[in-house]
Amino acid sequence: MDLLQDASSLSYLHCVQVGNGVVSYYLALVLETVGITSVTDVTLISGFLQLWNLIWCVAAAFSVDRLGRRPLFLASAVIMGVSYVLVTGLSGSFASTQTPAVGIAVIPFLFIFFAGYDIALTPLLISYPCEIWPYRLRSRGLTVTNVVTVGAICFNTFVNPIALESIAWKYYIVFVVVLIIYGITVWFAFPETKGYSLEQMAVVFDGDAAKVPYPAETAERSASMVSRGDEKEGTVRVEKV
Repeated sequence: MDLLQDASSLSYLHCVQVGNGVVSYYLALVLETVGITSVTDVTLISGFLQLWNLIWCVAAAFSVDRLGRRPLFLASAVIMGVSYVLVTGLSGSFASTQTPAVGIAVIPFLFIFFAGYDIALTPLLISYPCEIWPYRLRSRGLTVTNVVTVGAICFNTFVNPIALESIAWKYYIVFVVVLIIYGITVWFAFPETKGYSLEQMAVVFDGDAAKVPYPAETAERSASMVSRGDEKEGTVRVEKV
């Protein structure tokens, strides 16, 4: 159990660096590499992209318990991977041909990429690590997740602009590789946690042999604790009287 949980947790850490930092933090530079330099055009694309993200994030948040975590992660990996490959290819083609139509074709695939990001990594970035870590390690696991997230933000802030300025669209190839690794790790190391409470999560890793409280037992314990609390409160009141 511990080995699989560690593998799931550690493999999750690279999910915060899947190329979204390049096309969100430096959207203007990305669009500049495909010939879109008008301030009005860049502003409109950025504004519509935020609305697009909001729609998909809300839809995904309401669909997590219905569709499951693992299908959303797998769909996210495929959508982001395919769209990033196309963005890379089109950007390279524009750099060679300077054809405006090729540059414009990048825009819809940026929107598709963010749809793939929004359906999994936005609603599950914090909640999924909390689910797969046991109670005794949950706070530490969440701390590690937050530290890695902050590290990714620092990387996006200080490294990405230098790389974009130096090698332009070729830098996207790095994240194509990262997305391939992301898809592989999701397939092999991300368990489905749908339908289990936090107390029952050990079943995902240990199967039927896991010693976990079932809902009826949990409800009975909760009722017992409430009853004891009421009795204690009643005793206190009697003493006061």
